[in-house]
Amino acid sequence: MSVYLVVGTQSSRKKANSIMVLKVWNLHKMQQEDDNDDDNNSDSDDSSDEDESKMPKMAVAKIKQSAAINRVRFTQQNDLNLVATWLETGTVSIWELSKQLEAVENETRLKEYVMENNTAIIVLCIRCRFT
Repeated sequence: MSVYLVVGTQSSRKKANSIMVLKVWNLHKMQQEDDNDDDNNSDSDDSSDEDESKMPKMAVAKIKQSAAINRVRFTQQNDLNLVATWLETGTVSIWELSKQLEAVENETRLKEYVMENNTAIIVLCIRCRFT
């Protein structure tokens, strides 16, 4: 399963803010642990036992912003993926996200996007354990 997200940052350092387009994939249903087995297999919680192929992954394409982002709204209009942002400075902007969505879909394209936009590559494997 995959999910796409768009978020905005609120860093106190104005130049550090960005819109981030994320793709999170390889999502699987979490296994519930039996409470009665806690004493019997305390070592089985070791994360090295988890199959790496089942680990969730995430790719991020950033759009740099000049100030903290107060609001982000997404819509599709006439086959366009649009995001509106409202910055703490009062500036409202509308962005078309085809380049960013293309970048998070393809690792080669993500590297090209990063080079073109002077941003960092973010492709992560996520290890989450909920109790």
